[in-house]
Amino acid sequence: MFKRIASLLLVSFIAACGGSGDAGDSVFGGGGTSTSTATNLVLQLDRASVGNSGSESVVVTVTATDASNNVVEAAPVSVAADANAVVIAGSATTDASGKVTANVLVGTENRSNRTVTVTVTSGSVVRTATFEVIGAKIASTVIGSPFAPGAAGQVNYVLTDVNANPMPNQPIAVSGIGAGTTGTTDANGAFVYSFAAPSTTGDYAITAVAGGFTRPDTIKVAAAGTVAPVAAGTILSASVNANPSVVSVNTSTTSNQAAIRALFLGANNAPIKDVRVRFDLASDPNSIGGSFTTGSQVVYSDANGQAATAYVPGTRFSPTDGVTIRACYGYTDADVAGTNCANSATTTLTVVSEAISVSIGTNRALIDNTLTYIQEFVVTVVDSSGSAKADVQITPSVDLLRFGKGQWVSAGTSGWTLTTASAPQYFWNASRTLWYLEDPRSVAEQVGDPSGVPLISASGACWNEDRNRNGVLEAAEDSRTSGYSLAAGGNGNGKLDPAKSDVAISVSGSSRTDAQGKVTLRIEYAKNLGSWLEYKILVSAGGVGGTEGRASWTDVLGVLDADVKATAEPPFVISRYGQLADCANPR
Repeated sequence: MFKRIASLLLVSFIAACGGSGDAGDSVFGGGGTSTSTATNLVLQLDRASVGNSGSESVVVTVTATDASNNVVEAAPVSVAADANAVVIAGSATTDASGKVTANVLVGTENRSNRTVTVTVTSGSVVRTATFEVIGAKIASTVIGSPFAPGAAGQVNYVLTDVNANPMPNQPIAVSGIGAGTTGTTDANGAFVYSFAAPSTTGDYAITAVAGGFTRPDTIKVAAAGTVAPVAAGTILSASVNANPSVVSVNTSTTSNQAAIRALFLGANNAPIKDVRVRFDLASDPNSIGGSFTTGSQVVYSDANGQAATAYVPGTRFSPTDGVTIRACYGYTDADVAGTNCANSATTTLTVVSEAISVSIGTNRALIDNTLTYIQEFVVTVVDSSGSAKADVQITPSVDLLRFGKGQWVSAGTSGWTLTTASAPQYFWNASRTLWYLEDPRSVAEQVGDPSGVPLISASGACWNEDRNRNGVLEAAEDSRTSGYSLAAGGNGNGKLDPAKSDVAISVSGSSRTDAQGKVTLRIEYAKNLGSWLEYKILVSAGGVGGTEGRASWTDVLGVLDADVKATAEPPFVISRYGQLADCANPR
């Protein structure tokens, strides 16, 4: 009896709350349904069009609902797209809010202007939406217009994407004169169409189609001596630009090019057609050379006020912004005939090839490797535009310039201090985390110093006894009787000091620069040599043009601050080269 009453109360409670008791309805409302079958799909795209560069995507949001327009959780939804688009789905089923999202990428395989259809499916329910891929366009330059009947003519086409980047390897079709032709754009998105002008005078339409873009032009055939109409309107703005502004040299091909565009505008930003333009290098002040795809021919601005060509570098690289592109322009042929340059607009670009500058630096931090100290250096190589130059071979070497004599003495709880027979030559700089040498020598003593950066005084440190660096002990080099000087003399201990093996240099990783133009070097030396050797690192870069293909770093082997301040005796407490400030004495 009690159970029956409880059951009746529960039914009454459900009815009072508005519940029907049907499967799938929530007793407490909430608008959702537990069924996984959708009767409707709401499809939304976050944009109607994207550029064809391949970097943009369209976000697709699908909402599944039932017959009562409640969202449906866990409903299966598939998202597909045509026209070479790629779908990256977030989930195969709807979430608690009844939604599925996906990204549709247009990719780089097909960068043509086109319509992409997105199709979403859940069971028998199918919905579609479309978006446009835009940005491909063709620029054309008609060379030689107007043409005499039967004369040879040429049109240069360049296909680019939404960011004005070339679109290579794209099919192109040209029609309108003769049988037309088909072909493929080159690495610069360019295609050259050569033709014979019709034998009858008149205006002939010619059309190029590539990347989903159609470019119409008019070929004017006129009697010999006929000139194009004078450019109508006053040119208020003339500009020229290069894309890219940094281009590589050409050796055996002409594939490296920069697209050059001149633009002419008049009142109210209106384009001016038929402006005569001749492109040159403005006397080429840096003797870099190169050519234009239009040669020295005069070209005419089109209906958009544009005149185009391409600069093809030669084999020489330039200083930064070392190539000047000049567009000589005028209203009539006479304005730009021969070497005439009635008006001009210019831009600059940089031609790069070999790396031209090498530098070396360090954070001065030491690595404690138990028996040895290690210090790392970074070598950076750039081209004439300052851009990192990858895959350049780096060859390092280290030279030991001078060695110090003396010892460190205990300062009790303060650690250790260094003394020599002469004035102190080492001092501490907290920002460097190591001890290093100052140079108390007079200017006269420093004259003729081969190190370039003198660090150790002659009274407390000694020149590398292997003066000619040939690794052979010669009498004058280790002789105590020949006198000690920058040129000769030694301590007479029967060997060359310092030993070449006292410091080792190596490349950490590859000896060729990475994508950032960098190589990491390291020197390693026994801890007991710390503070007692002056060294010079020299790095050279293979194939570097100019005069900056070598860089050097001169310093003294450092020691860790922790070892200097320790109460225990540091490994470098006594110079292995002796303690007397006499370079002719081995003690």
